[in-house]
Amino acid sequence: MHVAALLEWLGIRYTGARSETLALCRRKDRALAVLAAAALAPGTARAVRVSLLLFAVGVCLSRISVGAHFPADVLGAALLSLAVVKALRAAFQVTVRR
Repeated sequence: MHVAALLEWLGIRYTGARSETLALCRRKDRALAVLAAAALAPGTARAVRVSLLLFAVGVCLSRISVGAHFPADVLGAALLSLAVVKALRAAFQVTVRR
């Protein structure tokens, strides 16, 4: 159980994001699924790729805003993700339609 959820349940006021927001930010599996789909879907329309990129940026910013990670942590993870995407595209010989 999140500390924020416990504080809400007990009726204790606190500063920061609500427990639902914090719980949603912990769903890294969804972010990874979106990243994998964007990396391996060669026929994806540009609008879909832009939407997925905006979603990924939103996840990164939400992790910083709720205090879950330092900005350097998020930047490092984003750069690592880009490296993984490049490696997957090279391994599977995926080309992106422009």
